[in-house]
Amino acid sequence: MASHTYIISAVLLTLLTFAFASSQSLDVYYWPLNSSAQPDRLLTVTLNAAASDATITSYAPPTQEALSGANELARIGTFDPVSNEWIGTLVRRSIFESGQSLDLQLHVDPSSSHVYGVSLRTSLSSKAGDNKAFPGVKIIPPSPYLAPVLSQPAPIVRDGTPAVQVPEKTFIQKYWWIFAGMALMSLLGNGEQR
Repeated sequence: MASHTYIISAVLLTLLTFAFASSQSLDVYYWPLNSSAQPDRLLTVTLNAAASDATITSYAPPTQEALSGANELARIGTFDPVSNEWIGTLVRRSIFESGQSLDLQLHVDPSSSHVYGVSLRTSLSSKAGDNKAFPGVKIIPPSPYLAPVLSQPAPIVRDGTPAVQVPEKTFIQKYWWIFAGMALMSLLGNGEQR
């Protein structure tokens, strides 16, 4: 009887682990900028934002027909399932023809698994010349903004003088504008005698 409860609890624990490991599938599209055609699926990513882990499950680089065109720019991104809006960036089409490996950057909020940014960059540390290989994936969490420190007291020494001594300005540094005005008036003044 006791062994059955251990087995049942182990199975339930395993099922709960899989239930809470919420991984979602995300399709990233390639869409030429001035194209009236629908976007083509570039790759599919399995994303587990809580664990900051993502893997590319399928990758189909754009065909030569998709890369040829009048416009040099293309959109890389995804559709937000909640608002049905495009989330992505612009890249040059030549990024796929350069022969360099690519890195997909996903800007993800780990608490809600919301993708708020998608970008594609050339990778510096990868095997060059093989753009058919899967790109790398990097998850970038939101960074906290820096708040200014207001009303910060000025540092002073024990005797009450400021810790940072501001050098005294010379006479010319203080009153240069008077000399410039006098020179300007003498140049612009009419030198005619009456």
